Amino acid sequence: MGLYSSYKPADGILVNQTLSNPGLYVFELRKIVYGMECWWKELKSADDLKEITDRQIHDTWYVKLLKELLTDEKES
Repeated sequence: MGLYSSYKPADGILVNQTLSNPGLYVFELRKIVYGMECWWKELKSADDLKEITDRQIHDTWYVKLLKELLTDEKES
């Protein structure tokens, strides 16, 4: 997504950092979904969190995948 640099004059150190947007292939959708695409929406206040239900979280494909991977890992 981008490359960001900052300079610390006191130390004379230049720091370069990247912001990446990883992609995952979602078989059900038959497409690559990038990290920025899977966010629900911008949260502007704590009240916005009340709109997100546990069911929505548990029904998200990547939460299901993580649970499946963790279950498989425990069984092996």
